[in-house]
Amino acid sequence: MKKFWIILLIVIVILIVVRLALPPVIVYFVNKNLSELQEYDGEIDDVKLNLIGGFYTIEQIKITKTDDSIPLPFVTIDEVNVRLNWKALFKGSLVGGITVHNPEINYVVFKKDVKQEGAGEDWPKTVQGIMPFRINQFEVKNGRINYVDYTMSPKLNLFVDSLNLTIANISNINKSTEQMPVSIFATGVTTGSGYITIDSRAAILEKIPDIDLDLKLENVNLVSLNKYLKEYTNTDVEAGTMSLYVEMLLQNGKYEGYIKPIVEDLKFVEKGEKEENKFLESIIDFFAEIFENQPKDQVASRIPFNGSLKETDVGIFPAIWNLLENAFIDAISKSLDFTVPNSNENKKEDEKK
Repeated sequence: MKKFWIILLIVIVILIVVRLALPPVIVYFVNKNLSELQEYDGEIDDVKLNLIGGFYTIEQIKITKTDDSIPLPFVTIDEVNVRLNWKALFKGSLVGGITVHNPEINYVVFKKDVKQEGAGEDWPKTVQGIMPFRINQFEVKNGRINYVDYTMSPKLNLFVDSLNLTIANISNINKSTEQMPVSIFATGVTTGSGYITIDSRAAILEKIPDIDLDLKLENVNLVSLNKYLKEYTNTDVEAGTMSLYVEMLLQNGKYEGYIKPIVEDLKFVEKGEKEENKFLESIIDFFAEIFENQPKDQVASRIPFNGSLKETDVGIFPAIWNLLENAFIDAISKSLDFTVPNSNENKKEDEKK
């Protein structure tokens, strides 16, 4: 009995020592991993450890571009939860998950040749470097992505806010035989109060990832973009919404798909005083009236594209045909066509149910 209590005391002491020693060690290795970035500097503030739960939390991550002339950091994150997947461990797989809370990413064009876009870095390697085991699930909670262009006047600032993202089965521990075993699902709110949804399958462990992408951006309020429309097109929108639908299949380095923009209930304010404004707005009104499907009050087209990662083939003539077809035959339905051959042929049937 005495031996039992001695062993228990030793175990408790070891756990306390490990609990006190590990956080600074983790901070050191994470900061060392971030220091290996080529064009960016990164650091974390603190680490909290939960040995019993099998997870730790990294607090306050900040990554900035080495060129300090850019006024916004590239990435800021409140906290990152790194956890072990116990269920997978009992099945013989040492994998875990990451949940990123309140991240903000800033893509910036500061000057003509000064940009902050994350190019030139191996970000998956950087993320994997903060984990002692393979990643099988990656989540984002309440994220934000900004695109800021200081070279434009007024300054262009587009964003996706309230971003929630889940990437599951990254390491394919379920031994799925699907060609694209990784699921990707994301939602968010964009500039103009639009709602974006991404639903995809992927094989991201391939040297060139395969991706089957469905994207919807719906009901963007064009009036909220008026300051940009006035500056860049000399037009003043009184009412209207825009939706955008995209399907794309990237496989073996080749891709094909379509983009389908839909503008509804478009109205301009009374023509401006300047003759050039009158002329431009009249032209836009004229073409909007021609290509508008009157019963549904919508302007739409369907632009197919295909090519390889090194070239693009956007079908301008098919786009014009679809524009005319929409104007004089029937409005393009506000749902994904599912005409792109993909890894899941049952999508269309599921949508009908």
